[in-house]
Amino acid sequence: MENVKSLAGKKKCAMVLAPSYVIVAKKRYGCSPEQFCTALKKLGFSLVYESSFGADVVTKVYIEYVKNKIQSSGKEKTHVITSPCPSLMNFIEKHVPELIDEFAPILSPMAAQAVLAKQWNNNDVVIIGGSPCPAKNQNSLISP
Repeated sequence: MENVKSLAGKKKCAMVLAPSYVIVAKKRYGCSPEQFCTALKKLGFSLVYESSFGADVVTKVYIEYVKNKIQSSGKEKTHVITSPCPSLMNFIEKHVPELIDEFAPILSPMAAQAVLAKQWNNNDVVIIGGSPCPAKNQNSLISP
């Protein structure tokens, strides 16, 4: 939290929220998604994004990636792990490292949204990722 407060005070700071923030807002804080985003702005975030647009972009990239893999390797020899889930990636790295090359080299929706937010703001913004997932929170500072 201290790092986030420090960054938010120095530069324009944006929050990229996982889609589950709607549930967190309602069930944990008893507020609407709009009230939740307003609270984040009052805490010092200049911008608040939801990662669903990043998910749309990532979906299009996956479709092209898989289509190209099928064309180059054939349908039977195409194996792709599409999940950017940090828990799954850590598990595979530790227990089945021979599958690492099967991961698609594609960003998560939250990371893709962060890249877009950087572009939209001429790289003049710090991006913080907000997710209830403990594994994702290890990487919640997407871009200083």
